[in-house]
Amino acid sequence: DDPVGFGEDLYLHAWSTLGASLRDVGRLDSALQALEPSYERLATLHGARGTEATTAGVEYAKALLTTGSDADGEYAVELLEHDVERRTESAPGTWETIEAQLQLARTALATDQFALAEEVAQNVESFVEKPHTNVHPLWLESRKIEARAVLLQNKINRSIEVLQQAIWAVEQCKVPDVPILADLKLQLGDSFVHAGMYTEGIEAAKEAVALRDRLGPDHPQALAPQVELGKLYIETQRIDDAVRTLEDALRIQ
Repeated sequence: DDPVGFGEDLYLHAWSTLGASLRDVGRLDSALQALEPSYERLATLHGARGTEATTAGVEYAKALLTTGSDADGEYAVELLEHDVERRTESAPGTWETIEAQLQLARTALATDQFALAEEVAQNVESFVEKPHTNVHPLWLESRKIEARAVLLQNKINRSIEVLQQAIWAVEQCKVPDVPILADLKLQLGDSFVHAGMYTEGIEAAKEAVALRDRLGPDHPQALAPQVELGKLYIETQRIDDAVRTLEDALRIQ
Protein backbone atom coordinates (compact mmCIF):
# COMPACT_ATOMS: atom_id res chain seq x y z
CA ASP A 1 0.00 0.00 0.00
CA ASP A 2 1.04 3.58 -0.65
CA PRO A 3 1.86 5.10 2.76
CA VAL A 4 0.18 8.35 3.72
CA GLY A 5 2.15 11.42 2.58
CA PHE A 6 4.15 9.61 -0.11
CA GLY A 7 3.39 10.02 -3.80
CA GLU A 8 3.07 6.77 -5.67
CA ASP A 9 6.11 7.50 -7.87
CA LEU A 10 8.32 8.04 -4.84
CA TYR A 11 7.02 4.88 -3.25
CA LEU A 12 7.68 2.83 -6.38
CA HIS A 13 11.18 4.26 -6.80
CA ALA A 14 11.90 3.32 -3.20
CA TRP A 15 10.93 -0.26 -3.99
CA SER A 16 13.10 -0.20 -7.10
CA THR A 17 16.08 1.07 -5.10
CA LEU A 18 15.49 -1.63 -2.51
CA GLY A 19 15.36 -4.25 -5.26
CA ALA A 20 18.66 -3.02 -6.74
CA SER A 21 20.29 -3.22 -3.31
CA LEU A 22 18.99 -6.75 -2.77
CA ARG A 23 20.31 -7.73 -6.20
CA ASP A 24 23.74 -6.32 -5.42
CA VAL A 25 24.04 -8.46 -2.28
CA GLY A 26 22.95 -11.62 -4.06
CA ARG A 27 19.35 -11.88 -2.85
CA LEU A 28 17.98 -12.35 -6.35
CA ASP A 29 14.54 -13.72 -5.56
CA SER A 30 13.77 -10.88 -3.17
CA ALA A 31 15.22 -8.39 -5.65
CA LEU A 32 12.94 -9.56 -8.43
CA GLN A 33 9.93 -9.43 -6.11
CA ALA A 34 10.65 -5.74 -5.55
CA LEU A 35 11.86 -4.77 -9.03
CA GLU A 36 9.24 -6.39 -11.22
CA PRO A 37 6.07 -4.83 -9.75
CA SER A 38 7.67 -1.41 -9.27
CA TYR A 39 8.80 -1.33 -12.90
CA GLU A 40 5.50 -2.65 -14.26
CA ARG A 41 3.50 -0.06 -12.31
CA LEU A 42 5.78 2.83 -13.39
CA ALA A 43 5.49 1.66 -17.01
CA THR A 44 1.70 1.65 -16.66
CA LEU A 45 1.69 5.14 -15.16
CA HIS A 46 4.24 6.79 -17.46
CA GLY A 47 4.69 4.52 -20.46
CA ALA A 48 7.48 2.01 -21.02
CA ARG A 49 9.75 4.71 -22.48
CA GLY A 50 9.09 7.29 -19.79
CA THR A 51 11.99 8.44 -17.63
CA GLU A 52 10.56 6.94 -14.46
CA ALA A 53 9.92 3.56 -16.04
CA THR A 54 13.22 3.28 -17.92
CA THR A 55 15.22 4.19 -14.81
CA ALA A 56 13.55 1.37 -12.90
CA GLY A 57 13.72 -0.85 -16.00
CA VAL A 58 17.52 -0.67 -16.14
CA GLU A 59 17.76 -1.94 -12.56
CA TYR A 60 15.23 -4.66 -13.31
CA ALA A 61 17.18 -5.67 -16.43
CA LYS A 62 20.39 -6.11 -14.44
CA ALA A 63 18.59 -8.53 -12.14
CA LEU A 64 17.01 -10.44 -15.01
CA LEU A 65 20.43 -11.03 -16.54
CA THR A 66 21.56 -12.97 -13.48
CA THR A 67 18.79 -15.58 -13.70
CA GLY A 68 20.36 -17.47 -16.60
CA SER A 69 17.03 -17.67 -18.40
CA ASP A 70 17.00 -16.97 -22.15
CA ALA A 71 13.57 -15.37 -21.88
CA ASP A 72 14.74 -13.13 -19.03
CA GLY A 73 17.79 -12.16 -21.08
CA GLU A 74 15.63 -11.18 -24.04
CA TYR A 75 13.36 -9.12 -21.79
CA ALA A 76 16.39 -7.42 -20.25
CA VAL A 77 17.50 -6.35 -23.73
CA GLU A 78 14.03 -4.98 -24.43
CA LEU A 79 14.11 -2.92 -21.23
CA LEU A 80 17.55 -1.53 -22.06
CA GLU A 81 16.38 -0.69 -25.57
CA HIS A 82 13.60 1.44 -24.07
CA ASP A 83 16.19 3.29 -21.98
CA VAL A 84 18.43 3.92 -25.01
CA GLU A 85 15.50 5.10 -27.13
CA ARG A 86 14.41 7.55 -24.45
CA ARG A 87 17.94 8.89 -23.94
CA THR A 88 18.63 9.13 -27.67
CA GLU A 89 15.49 11.18 -28.19
CA SER A 90 16.08 13.53 -25.27
CA ALA A 91 19.89 13.78 -25.09
CA PRO A 92 21.65 12.26 -28.11
CA GLY A 93 25.43 12.08 -27.98
CA THR A 94 25.80 12.65 -24.23
CA TRP A 95 28.10 10.41 -22.22
CA GLU A 96 25.11 9.04 -20.32
CA THR A 97 23.45 8.04 -23.60
CA ILE A 98 26.65 6.47 -24.91
CA GLU A 99 27.10 4.50 -21.67
CA ALA A 100 23.50 3.29 -21.98
CA GLN A 101 24.15 2.21 -25.57
CA LEU A 102 27.24 0.28 -24.53
CA GLN A 103 25.31 -1.43 -21.76
CA LEU A 104 22.74 -2.48 -24.35
CA ALA A 105 25.48 -3.70 -26.72
CA ARG A 106 27.15 -5.74 -23.96
CA THR A 107 23.82 -7.28 -22.98
CA ALA A 108 22.85 -8.06 -26.57
CA LEU A 109 26.21 -9.79 -27.05
CA ALA A 110 25.82 -11.76 -23.82
CA THR A 111 22.33 -12.92 -24.84
CA ASP A 112 23.38 -13.98 -28.37
CA GLN A 113 21.65 -11.09 -30.12
CA PHE A 114 24.71 -10.46 -32.25
CA ALA A 115 23.19 -8.30 -35.00
CA LEU A 116 21.81 -5.89 -32.40
CA ALA A 117 25.15 -5.80 -30.57
CA GLU A 118 26.90 -4.96 -33.84
CA GLU A 119 24.44 -2.20 -34.70
CA VAL A 120 24.57 -0.54 -31.29
CA ALA A 121 28.37 -0.75 -31.10
CA GLN A 122 28.60 0.99 -34.46
CA ASN A 123 26.30 3.73 -33.18
CA VAL A 124 28.58 4.29 -30.21
CA GLU A 125 31.63 4.46 -32.45
CA SER A 126 30.01 7.18 -34.56
CA PHE A 127 29.46 9.36 -31.48
CA VAL A 128 32.82 8.96 -29.74
CA GLU A 129 35.63 10.95 -31.29
CA LYS A 130 39.05 9.34 -31.55
CA PRO A 131 41.72 12.04 -31.13
CA HIS A 132 45.26 11.26 -32.29
CA THR A 133 46.80 11.73 -28.84
CA ASN A 134 44.56 9.26 -27.06
CA VAL A 135 41.89 6.66 -27.72
CA HIS A 136 38.70 6.93 -25.71
CA PRO A 137 37.95 3.72 -23.76
CA LEU A 138 34.30 3.81 -24.85
CA TRP A 139 35.40 3.86 -28.51
CA LEU A 140 37.70 0.91 -27.86
CA GLU A 141 35.01 -1.05 -26.06
CA SER A 142 32.59 -0.45 -28.93
CA ARG A 143 35.19 -1.80 -31.36
CA LYS A 144 35.79 -4.91 -29.25
CA ILE A 145 32.05 -5.59 -28.97
CA GLU A 146 31.53 -5.06 -32.70
CA ALA A 147 34.47 -7.34 -33.55
CA ARG A 148 33.09 -10.12 -31.35
CA ALA A 149 29.53 -9.66 -32.62
CA VAL A 150 30.51 -9.86 -36.29
CA LEU A 151 32.79 -12.83 -35.62
CA LEU A 152 29.88 -14.73 -34.10
CA GLN A 153 27.86 -13.90 -37.22
CA ASN A 154 30.65 -15.49 -39.27
CA LYS A 155 31.78 -12.12 -40.66
CA ILE A 156 35.34 -13.07 -39.89
CA ASN A 157 37.15 -10.67 -42.21
CA ARG A 158 35.16 -7.77 -40.79
CA SER A 159 36.15 -8.82 -37.26
CA ILE A 160 39.82 -8.85 -38.23
CA GLU A 161 39.48 -5.45 -39.90
CA VAL A 162 37.81 -3.85 -36.87
CA LEU A 163 40.47 -5.16 -34.48
CA GLN A 164 43.35 -4.15 -36.73
CA GLN A 165 41.94 -0.61 -36.89
CA ALA A 166 41.66 -0.49 -33.09
CA ILE A 167 45.20 -1.81 -32.64
CA TRP A 168 46.56 0.75 -35.08
CA ALA A 169 44.76 3.54 -33.21
CA VAL A 170 46.20 2.47 -29.84
CA GLU A 171 49.70 2.10 -31.28
CA GLN A 172 49.57 5.68 -32.59
CA CYS A 173 49.09 7.08 -29.08
CA LYS A 174 52.00 8.85 -27.43
CA VAL A 175 51.84 6.34 -24.58
CA PRO A 176 50.02 3.20 -25.79
CA ASP A 177 48.00 1.38 -23.13
CA VAL A 178 49.81 -1.95 -22.85
CA PRO A 179 47.01 -4.05 -21.23
CA ILE A 180 44.44 -2.80 -23.75
CA LEU A 181 46.80 -3.45 -26.65
CA ALA A 182 47.47 -6.97 -25.37
CA ASP A 183 43.71 -7.65 -25.07
CA LEU A 184 43.16 -6.47 -28.64
CA LYS A 185 45.99 -8.67 -29.91
CA LEU A 186 44.48 -11.69 -28.14
CA GLN A 187 41.08 -11.01 -29.65
CA LEU A 188 42.69 -10.56 -33.07
CA GLY A 189 44.44 -13.89 -32.65
CA ASP A 190 41.10 -15.57 -31.94
CA SER A 191 39.59 -14.02 -35.09
CA PHE A 192 42.55 -15.19 -37.17
CA VAL A 193 42.07 -18.74 -35.88
CA HIS A 194 38.36 -18.63 -36.80
CA ALA A 195 39.47 -17.65 -40.31
CA GLY A 196 41.80 -20.63 -40.47
CA MET A 197 44.82 -18.32 -40.34
CA TYR A 198 46.57 -20.25 -37.57
CA THR A 199 50.05 -18.83 -38.10
CA GLU A 200 48.74 -15.26 -37.89
CA GLY A 201 46.65 -16.16 -34.85
CA ILE A 202 49.61 -17.58 -32.96
CA GLU A 203 51.78 -14.59 -33.88
CA ALA A 204 49.12 -12.18 -32.56
CA ALA A 205 48.88 -14.15 -29.32
CA LYS A 206 52.68 -14.19 -28.96
CA GLU A 207 52.70 -10.42 -29.38
CA ALA A 208 50.11 -10.19 -26.60
CA VAL A 209 52.33 -12.34 -24.35
CA ALA A 210 55.33 -10.10 -25.08
CA LEU A 211 53.29 -7.03 -24.20
CA ARG A 212 52.08 -8.53 -20.94
CA ASP A 213 55.67 -9.55 -20.08
CA ARG A 214 56.44 -5.84 -19.93
CA LEU A 215 53.96 -5.53 -17.05
CA GLY A 216 55.78 -8.05 -14.87
CA PRO A 217 54.61 -11.41 -13.46
CA ASP A 218 52.69 -9.83 -10.58
CA HIS A 219 50.32 -7.90 -12.85
CA PRO A 220 46.74 -9.26 -12.49
CA GLN A 221 46.43 -9.68 -16.26
CA ALA A 222 49.80 -11.35 -16.84
CA LEU A 223 48.44 -14.90 -17.01
CA ALA A 224 45.69 -14.64 -19.65
CA PRO A 225 47.86 -14.27 -22.78
CA GLN A 226 49.97 -17.31 -21.84
CA VAL A 227 46.87 -19.44 -21.39
CA GLU A 228 45.30 -18.27 -24.65
CA LEU A 229 48.52 -18.90 -26.54
CA GLY A 230 48.62 -22.41 -25.06
CA LYS A 231 45.07 -23.02 -26.27
CA LEU A 232 46.00 -21.90 -29.78
CA TYR A 233 48.95 -24.28 -29.81
CA ILE A 234 46.61 -27.11 -28.83
CA GLU A 235 44.15 -26.19 -31.59
CA THR A 236 46.99 -26.29 -34.14
CA GLN A 237 48.34 -29.61 -32.81
CA ARG A 238 51.57 -28.03 -31.55
CA ILE A 239 51.39 -30.00 -28.33
CA ASP A 240 55.00 -29.56 -27.19
CA ASP A 241 54.67 -25.78 -27.56
CA ALA A 242 51.35 -25.89 -25.71
CA VAL A 243 52.84 -27.80 -22.78
CA ARG A 244 55.81 -25.46 -22.52
CA THR A 245 53.61 -22.34 -22.72
CA LEU A 246 51.11 -23.58 -20.14
CA GLU A 247 53.92 -24.62 -17.80
CA ASP A 248 55.22 -21.06 -18.07
CA ALA A 249 51.72 -19.84 -17.21
CA LEU A 250 51.66 -22.02 -14.08
CA ARG A 251 54.96 -20.51 -12.98
CA ILE A 252 53.45 -17.03 -13.36
CA GLN A 253 50.50 -18.07 -11.19
